[in-house]
Formats: sequence, C-alpha cells, structure tokens
Amino acid sequence: MHFFLLRKEAFEYLNFKAPTSLLKFKDIIDFGLTATSNSLLLLHYQSNTLIEVDFNGVEFQEYQLQTDLMKNFSNAYYHTDRMSNSIQDNMRTAYKSSENFGLTFDPYKKLLYRFGWPGEEISKDIDAVQLSSTPPYFIISIYDESDFSLIQEFTLPRNTYLAHHYFVDEKGLNLFPMHPENPEFNEDEMVIHTFDFSGLKK
Repeated sequence: MHFFLLRKEAFEYLNFKAPTSLLKFKDIIDFGLTATSNSLLLLHYQSNTLIEVDFNGVEFQEYQLQTDLMKNFSNAYYHTDRMSNSIQDNMRTAYKSSENFGLTFDPYKKLLYRFGWPGEEISKDIDAVQLSSTPPYFIISIYDESDFSLIQEFTLPRNTYLAHHYFVDEKGLNLFPMHPENPEFNEDEMVIHTFDFSGLKK
C-alpha cells in the first residue's frame, strides 16, 4: 500500500499484512478508512467491526463498535435474485439494511466519527436510486480514540446535510447543510456547519 507523506512530500510504500479476519466477510470486503498518528482504522461496510492496523503492518486489533442506532446489518441484498428485479427494487432491498458510509479521525479532539445509514423501508413513490448519492439523513456515532468506546450518537435532521461530505479541522467536525431537498439550499452558496464535540468527553 502506498501513502503520501506530507512531511516528505513523497509517496512511501508500507508493507503490512491484513488480518485473516477480513476473510470472514464473505459477501463483500469493503471498508471505510482513516488514520490516527499510529495506525490505520478500517471499518467494515456492513458490520460494526473496526480493525486497527499499526503502521509497521504486523500488529492489529479488532473491535466491535458499540451502537444503539446501527443494528440492522443484513446480507439480504447479496442473496436476492438481482438480475430478475428492477434497479429500484434492488436499491430498496439494499436500503432496508444498515450501512457504514465512512469514518474520520479528529486529531485535535481525539475522537473518531462514524457516519452511517441505519436502514429504512423506502416507499415506492421515492426514487431509490437517487438515495445512493444523497440519502435523506444519516447517523453520526462518536467514539473515544483511546479505546473506541461510544460517547454519543445522533440522527441528523432529514434532508439537511450531505452524507458523504465532511472534514475535520481544529474547530471540529464540518458538515455541509446542502442536501438538494433542503429548503434553505442555495446552489450559489457553500455553507459549512462546524460541530465541536470535545465537551462530550468525560
């Protein structure tokens, strides 16, 4: 695996081994990825499994992230006859299940942010395909960097924030209230809301 090192302004090859526990995910091996100062963090796409791999590529630990809102993981989509169904029907089957959108580490607050879809029945009058790029809402789960214990979870307001657009700076977690169904959305403006969750840590 190659990484771009800012301090050297160059790519370096990291020769590390992936844990064999990755092979237990039989239907899909897809992960969200972020990094702390010491390790890579991989969050499986359809489970609560977080794998921490140190940068020497030898040591790793596996965690089951706590959550009260991301509990509906299922492989039903992968076991349906998708060739016989419409794209809309296939997408509705997929959205019934929980799904991790991604995660990012906050080096300033020492927090890990997880973004996900809890799973929901999508009605026939909604374009299910459109939801893949702009889901109506999402979950933020906040974990302590020291042991990945759950600090708090939030369900974001419907049709407000973009689920796949976020960044961290010294002020906190930045989200974009620019969902296309947001009545306050103006395509001529870029709006950013900043959230400081450091007060949640005990």
